[in-house]
Amino acid sequence: MTAISGTGAAVSLDDYPYQLMPDSGAPVPGMDGIEVTQEMLDDVQAGVEWVIAYKPTHLFVEERTNIAPVFGLEGATCFGTVDVIGLKADELLILDHKFGRATVPVVENPQLMLYALGAMEEMGWLWPNVRLVINQPKADGIIEHVIFIVPWLTKQIEQRKLYEGNDHGRIWRIVS
Repeated sequence: MTAISGTGAAVSLDDYPYQLMPDSGAPVPGMDGIEVTQEMLDDVQAGVEWVIAYKPTHLFVEERTNIAPVFGLEGATCFGTVDVIGLKADELLILDHKFGRATVPVVENPQLMLYALGAMEEMGWLWPNVRLVINQPKADGIIEHVIFIVPWLTKQIEQRKLYEGNDHGRIWRIVS
């Protein structure tokens, strides 16, 4: 993982390879042939400003995270790409952009939780809190939810009877 370090992670849209043709306003193909429009840039801007205000000490953008170890699939690969991972001393941030018009719930959002667990598995289980954030410019804007990770994992273990499975030792080392 490559982090953007600093006390205030200076991030702006100028840092990304997206451009509009200045005279015509016509979009220029972005990465992988995706047409990037001014509306798309405007939609991302609120998320960028939120991250700047959050002031992570380390920032990862478009970070590929292996979630296979979360399921005990050692040696396997099952990746997801997290839009933003931010680190503070006591908190891991997972931010995802959603551009549809339907509201996506943030509370214990399965996609974001998998990203968080994958990131923690890769970086170490160092943070007592996980802040899940969804930027939904066409719906509810920016919504967030903080999870205290040990009680959440304990609840998951009890509800899913994970203490009876093969991951018993690994899971209890995580929460104890």
